[in-house]
Amino acid sequence: MPVHDERTWFELMILEGAQAGLSWDTVLKKRARYREVFDGFDPQKVARYDKRKVRELLRDAGIIRNRLKIDATVSNARAFLAIQKSSAHLTIIFGASLAASLSKTPGTPTNASPRKRPNPSS
Repeated sequence: MPVHDERTWFELMILEGAQAGLSWDTVLKKRARYREVFDGFDPQKVARYDKRKVRELLRDAGIIRNRLKIDATVSNARAFLAIQKSSAHLTIIFGASLAASLSKTPGTPTNASPRKRPNPSS
């Protein structure tokens, strides 16, 4: 199902960052708590998190307590807002990125030109 709601895109971005190196099952079990502590996945609020809020999040056993992942979430919120401010529609940006990823042959570097990519039918 296509996603057109930008807050949903932000939620997915937060959860994807938290999932790195872990199972999706682990992250999805904590999804409700993420929604609570990350202000309903509101990028405006998350972008304003300071060191005190990050320390608070690091003490919350209901989320993945990794400083780099939490710091990345705050940085990503700021980047997310910058993209919105540039009048770019995130559905188009993320949709194009997803389409490019899905059309890529597994194991092929993303910078490989189509001529250099292995032919999946051979």
